[in-house]
Amino acid sequence: MKPQFTLYRKFLCILFLGIFPLFIYNVKSAEFAIINGTYYYPSSANAFYCHASPPYANYPSTNWLSPNDFWNGTFYAYYEVIDIPTNEPFAMQLGIFQYYPNAANWDYQNFYETCSLVFPQLQGAGSYAEVNCGSPANWWQHPNGAVDFTRVYDFESVGPVMYSRTAGAYGILYPPDAAAWAVRANYFPCTIRVIVVAVSAGSQFSGWANYINGGGGGGGCTPVQQATPTYAINFATERTNKVVPTTDEYSYNSNMSGAVSGTGSTLLLTPGQDVYFRTKASGDCYLASNIQHLDVPTRPAGTPSYSIDYYNERTNETVSSTVAYSTTPNFTSPVSGTGATVNLTPGQDLYFWVKETSSTFASDVYHLPVPARQQTPAITVDFNNEVTSAVSSAQEWSTSASMTSPTTGTNAALPVSPGTNLYFRTKATASAFLSAVQTLNVPARPATPTYGIDYATEKTSQAVPATDDYSVHSDMSSASAGTGAAITLTPGTDLYFRTRNSASSFRSATQHLTVAARPATPSFHIDYGNETTSETVGGTIEYAATADMTSPASGTGVKLPLTPGEDLYFRVKSTGSSFASQNYQLDVPARPTLEYTGEDTVTSATITMHALLDAGMTGFDLNDLSVTNGIAQNLRAANYFDVIGQNKGDVTVIIPVNKFGGASFASNEVVVYYNKSATGISEENEDGFIVYPNPNGSGILYIRARQVTPYSIEVFSADGNLVKTVLMDKGEEQPLDLKELTKGIYFLKFQTKESHSVVKVVLK
Repeated sequence: MKPQFTLYRKFLCILFLGIFPLFIYNVKSAEFAIINGTYYYPSSANAFYCHASPPYANYPSTNWLSPNDFWNGTFYAYYEVIDIPTNEPFAMQLGIFQYYPNAANWDYQNFYETCSLVFPQLQGAGSYAEVNCGSPANWWQHPNGAVDFTRVYDFESVGPVMYSRTAGAYGILYPPDAAAWAVRANYFPCTIRVIVVAVSAGSQFSGWANYINGGGGGGGCTPVQQATPTYAINFATERTNKVVPTTDEYSYNSNMSGAVSGTGSTLLLTPGQDVYFRTKASGDCYLASNIQHLDVPTRPAGTPSYSIDYYNERTNETVSSTVAYSTTPNFTSPVSGTGATVNLTPGQDLYFWVKETSSTFASDVYHLPVPARQQTPAITVDFNNEVTSAVSSAQEWSTSASMTSPTTGTNAALPVSPGTNLYFRTKATASAFLSAVQTLNVPARPATPTYGIDYATEKTSQAVPATDDYSVHSDMSSASAGTGAAITLTPGTDLYFRTRNSASSFRSATQHLTVAARPATPSFHIDYGNETTSETVGGTIEYAATADMTSPASGTGVKLPLTPGEDLYFRVKSTGSSFASQNYQLDVPARPTLEYTGEDTVTSATITMHALLDAGMTGFDLNDLSVTNGIAQNLRAANYFDVIGQNKGDVTVIIPVNKFGGASFASNEVVVYYNKSATGISEENEDGFIVYPNPNGSGILYIRARQVTPYSIEVFSADGNLVKTVLMDKGEEQPLDLKELTKGIYFLKFQTKESHSVVKVVLK
């Protein structure tokens, strides 16, 4: 056996289907069974899982050389595979390991070792082998030295070692041999019957019949008392230091009354309550052992006591390294004190105890109730007044989430700054922790309104919703709510707008809408002679016939024709950045009117007319008239007067421009053809056709003929072009309509069956 495989071994021999009695079963002359039992190797087992350690029952554990020499004797081994996961082959080797003289414990380096050859090969359940292992004196000896059979009490263990024979993974089933250890699932868990018998030099092995299937070989046995158990206390777990097998029993009475069998687990101990153990009798050959009295001390006095520093959230007292604590009453994940105070978590109790030692239990547990934090504040925002709800003197606040340099409340509200959060908590007291921190989310102001001006309509360019207020005052006093429509503006009067606060938002900042004054009102005058404005009307000016400027027209840079009696209204037009001016009303007086009700052609020299004047045209006299081919006379009431014609031809009458206060239009011109003759009849041609009035200003001539048959009239222009032909009835007075012809000289050609003639006419 190679030395590196001997460093660590487990020495428990766990039996499958119960724990069989260990060590000696039958004793023959100069031979004894070191191991005899059926052993269960669990999945966590290794090659050294089943070894026996001294003392060895019913045989001296001090000297195996005298009086019987087993060093030079022969060791025999029996192996029987009862259950195993695979049929992969494996082998067994016997080994003996011994401490250095006077060694206190196994240090894995300073030891002696003697090992047999590795044999036999076993394979699968049901395989077995009976092996003559030869004399230990001839086995492999460790370089440190062979074991000394005169000091059996220094033996660490005697037992089989298991080797893998799986192809490619030959070796000891122990972690240092990586290849073999990797295939341990081929072998573990398994159940193997193992018997190891030592025969002294000069003695004859009595045979396997004395050990297999009950043994005895008919030879009987000498009853012996089994070794006394040796249980100790694990003060950390408050249990026995090792498991109590089913072959042992225990009681809390020194006479073992009410004894209970072990269960293969460690036994829970009650501080101050002693326990008594013994190995139970096994058949007739093995008597019960002596009783072991396990002295279980009481818990030490002096349960620790701690209190709470609520301000600093820690214990008031330091916790020494001899004390442990946990957050659970079952002491999960205990922590040792460090000589400092312990930080506390509000709402999480702590449990303290003086720790166990190698010879004492832990103290009783001190339960430190740790209350939860105080209730978190519930401060709110008053969005109308832009303050918080009242902050009590039991609370504190900060502008920092880490509560840096907090300020104590004064039972009053705090002003808030939109967009800047505040943080609040209930202060710690001598008996209560700080509360959790309340984050008071203080939203930013909503966006400031941005209203513009529609200069054409003289309103805001946007509708003002009911959520916005407006005022003519910068402090928003006497504010009005929007109506969902645009607001009518007063030029020169600024407006102020802001979004109103709600239950969850602040009012916005105020928008100052600068509303400029109107531009200067334009001024226009009348050119009565030309019947236009005196000034040109530019493109920046608009005008209309009504004061409400319905359907205004824009100026074109020329003087504007006027209609007497029809006022006009002017203003500077609005632009994208200015209002329209105030209206300028141009009072356009009516034209003075000369009324004449007589014929266009008269034979009487007296022509009567009537001057119709506006109320403002006062002081009318005949000097205000302009008369040609006549004389005005006989002004009467209501401005009737006569005009006496002088010569044959047109008599014209007109009131010239600016006769009334220097600001009046010329009147209409009255033209009457005065046909002065001896007979008083209008001029006629040689064929008897009379044409009047001629010259003519209305475009309607009258024809009187002596013809008793129909005739035609052809109208020629001065340049000889025929412009119109008319068929006339027989000789009565009939009109001839020439209104469609332009002013000028025309010739009328009268055509009858018998003759034709021409008359010259003038259209004015």
